[in-house]
Amino acid sequence: MRLWSAHDVAVGHVRRYDRDSLRAVVEKAGLVVDELTSWNVVLRPVAAWRRRTSTGSDLDDLPGVVNLGLRAVITAERYLPVKSLPGVSLMLRAHRPADD
Repeated sequence: MRLWSAHDVAVGHVRRYDRDSLRAVVEKAGLVVDELTSWNVVLRPVAAWRRRTSTGSDLDDLPGVVNLGLRAVITAERYLPVKSLPGVSLMLRAHRPADD
């Protein structure tokens, strides 16, 4: 929720989850969490700044060179050991438990 901003309102978000609250919701639904990782960790400070200064959605088209630079950062993040740190997004993989 620390990143909640006018962007979330503009794109129709209802809530943001942190790791613990997302895990709790999924486990309460009867699923077993296999993996929970962060995404856009390296760009979180930029996203936080942008969200604090924006008055609406920040999904604007960007100049090609900026988009290329952002793509390079995201590609590099795949190989960095940052998936357990806070990011902009969370990704979760879960499964139904086997019936006994």
